[in-house]
Amino acid sequence: MDGTTEVLEAARMSLASVAARPLSLLSDAELVEAARLVEDAGRLIDGLRVGAAAEIDYRSRYELGAEGLAKRFGHLRTAHLLEQVTRASGKEVSARLRLGGQLTPQYALDGSELPAAFPIVGAALTAGAIGVEAADLICRILTQAADRCPPDHLAKAEAALVQNAGEYSVDLVGVQARLWRDALDPDGVPPREAEIRAKRGFRIGREIDGIARFSGACGGIELAELRAILARYTNPRTLPAFLDESAASGCDADEDSEDAGTAEPLADDRTRDQRNFDILLGLLRAGATADQQRPGPGGTVVITVKAEDLHSGIGTGWLDDVLEPASIPTVTAELCTGSTRLLVEGSNGEALWLGRSKRKFTPAQKTALAARDGGCIWWGCPAPPSWTEAHHALEHDRDGPTDIDNGCLLCRAHHVLLHQLGFEVKMVDGIPYLRAPAEIDPQRRWRRAGGHRNQINPAA
Repeated sequence: MDGTTEVLEAARMSLASVAARPLSLLSDAELVEAARLVEDAGRLIDGLRVGAAAEIDYRSRYELGAEGLAKRFGHLRTAHLLEQVTRASGKEVSARLRLGGQLTPQYALDGSELPAAFPIVGAALTAGAIGVEAADLICRILTQAADRCPPDHLAKAEAALVQNAGEYSVDLVGVQARLWRDALDPDGVPPREAEIRAKRGFRIGREIDGIARFSGACGGIELAELRAILARYTNPRTLPAFLDESAASGCDADEDSEDAGTAEPLADDRTRDQRNFDILLGLLRAGATADQQRPGPGGTVVITVKAEDLHSGIGTGWLDDVLEPASIPTVTAELCTGSTRLLVEGSNGEALWLGRSKRKFTPAQKTALAARDGGCIWWGCPAPPSWTEAHHALEHDRDGPTDIDNGCLLCRAHHVLLHQLGFEVKMVDGIPYLRAPAEIDPQRRWRRAGGHRNQINPAA
């Protein structure tokens, strides 16, 4: 016995006493120093975690059979023993075993010892000079070039990256590691790109509790494109085409009109993920609409709804190939797109009427609306015309004509919001105005919306 477990227990008790002290009592300087010291201690502990996992794995190796450590504790695999002892997740245990295998000596089938793949990283991790994230990153990336470069070149790269990991963030170390990898093995870049591209994919799962999950994978080129597109359209300074700053602020078309009011844009409370989703879906819709090779709308959806629900505005409708029902406001918003057909049923489920998808505005009409509105008319919304849907100011089912003077552009998110919250739209001299419901604006004032590029704004 060398007293290691006793030392570890004493260290654990010391840390427990420190953890019991409220950090709120520390001064600013003491708190910053405490954060640094805790991180240093954490790196040492992480190194011990990886080392312990690697040693247990070695003592549980296949050659020992029933005498292996894991089997003597009643487990077929090392990972199962570690999960029970440490209460860590299987994912975490696997990561420790994988890294430990790279940092400790291995043994050939004849029992001879083989040197560790990355001994410099192992020594730095054990000493607490670098963390597990940096160690795993260095090993994982350099392994991609290890079989196709001289060992001394690999060791030089390893030493340089360990030095970087002691001074810089893990993200910067990752950049340097990839540079070293490609310098060590320039011929390996095209094969790696081919492997990455082969893994690309996109999948839409079935919905559970009304939510369908997407999953996908892509390589660097596609990732850069996606991020650039999202960055372009999530920029808060982005405005719709033709929309100047005065129009974006919601200045009134006619301050003397009794219908006019000072527009106060509603804050966009969508999360970043929600905005990203709306952007991608808007791009897909725009692309499907612009595809001239395929006749008809981008995709026709049949919505089934009971007549009394449609009339009352309360109830649900059902969409093709979707398990969860949609509210009547959502159904109403969808009907404006022109890519739907409405199946109205009686109280006993009998089909009363199947509408045709001819209520949509024509491409020429949408071009005119785009020239007039510049994009989504909702206050402050940056959605361009290609992402929008034409909405009937006077609803089509109330004999509202499908004319430019009765239409305006709304992005999908605000189109649904309009129907859900009970906003109203009307046209005044060819300009769209919005009115919020009483719970949002008790005065029910009509406020100018959108950006009319052909009319000088007198309030500007």
